[in-house]
Amino acid sequence: LVRFRNFDADDARRRVAAQMTREARVALADRVIDNSTTVEELEGQVDAVWDWIQSRPESVFATPARPDAATPSAPGPSPRSDGDAATPSAPGS
Repeated sequence: LVRFRNFDADDARRRVAAQMTREARVALADRVIDNSTTVEELEGQVDAVWDWIQSRPESVFATPARPDAATPSAPGPSPRSDGDAATPSAPGS
């Protein structure tokens, strides 16, 4: 903080001391992604959390409850894809 953000040393110490511990953050979290695993395990965790986010009723990514309430959208890649995000997928693919 001092070197890269030009904080006063005392201010930097206060800010660090004021942060919650990892245990406290984990205890408050709805979901935690552990990125100390393999890439495959990490992708599985990310996919599971993305599915959970989409299932939340307040999520802007949630599927509308009634199909008639949905606004049709153009086909395109899912938010999590391995393809080129700029290239829309063909309908039905």
